[in-house]
Amino acid sequence: MRTELGGPEADLSVAASVPGVAETIERHQGKRGLHFVDYEGQVVPW
Repeated sequence: MRTELGGPEADLSVAASVPGVAETIERHQGKRGLHFVDYEGQVVPW
């Protein structure tokens, strides 16, 4: 993400990633267990 830590060449802007993060959190609300997912809700191998 394009932040001070990610740098100006990072793939995503904050504005592009935050809605996906919020939707992913809402989609998993109330579900049991832990999920390691990206900002689009896709499972990321641990």
